[in-house]
Amino acid sequence: MIRICKHYIPWNLAFLVIAESMIVFGSVYADSIIKQFLYFQPIPADVDYTYSKALVIALATAITFYVVDLYNSRLHLRRSEFFAKFSMCLVIIFFIVASINFVMPSLHLHSMDYLSSLIVFVPAIICFRFLYYWAINNSKEKVIILGVNDIARNIAQELAEGSSFQGLFAARYGTDDVDAPHEVQQRLIR
Repeated sequence: MIRICKHYIPWNLAFLVIAESMIVFGSVYADSIIKQFLYFQPIPADVDYTYSKALVIALATAITFYVVDLYNSRLHLRRSEFFAKFSMCLVIIFFIVASINFVMPSLHLHSMDYLSSLIVFVPAIICFRFLYYWAINNSKEKVIILGVNDIARNIAQELAEGSSFQGLFAARYGTDDVDAPHEVQQRLIR
């Protein structure tokens, strides 16, 4: 867990946010370079516009993913919901980019820049998400819970829900596995 502003954030969530922001930043920057080579334009001396475009789109993407709850650790179990939320985020980001271009036209942040960078970052983010979830699911650590009191049951339920303890699961529960919550019993059977 990482502590940021008196809040504990799981390391895997922080890694996901930073990695996806870097993917979006890199795809917007790569899109501008590809456009320059395709249109045979010389490399501009003012690269700040490209960096500012990429930074604004990456920041808008991270904030939108957070607001729409795309960083939910249980979302990988429901792929249809993931794709619905992901496509909704792309539309919201399009309107955010258009609004920012209207308010601050000096950024030269056009919606076409965002749409053309979608070709690069949508497959990259989807592939990264599936690789990330595969790595998290395959690297689960076992936790042995000793005791059968209420605290042990609460810990077992938290592990079964996996909300903030992704990557951990209860290998044994108490002295009798019969007392374990139903979700934990199902994981013990596997």
